[in-house]
Amino acid sequence: MQRLPEPRRPFLFYDTMTLTIEIPDHKQAFVTELLQSLSYVRFTTKTAKARKQDTTDYLLSDPTNARELRESIAQARRGEIVRHDLLPAE
Repeated sequence: MQRLPEPRRPFLFYDTMTLTIEIPDHKQAFVTELLQSLSYVRFTTKTAKARKQDTTDYLLSDPTNARELRESIAQARRGEIVRHDLLPAE
């Protein structure tokens, strides 16, 4: 007696693979359109995680700190520098 082949399962039940890709901003529209055109691809977007602020960015994010930092930079450029010895380590 010959066995019949198993019926094909719908796409939703196939094994799936998740990919995370990083795309330069200037190429996002093209890649988005390409992926959305594929009927077998479920496409979602996520915004990239914000990069960690460096110390200068952090200081510039507050108006008072930004003003003081810019004034200190201007003083250094004018040669108005005061040197101090480092405090001893405790």
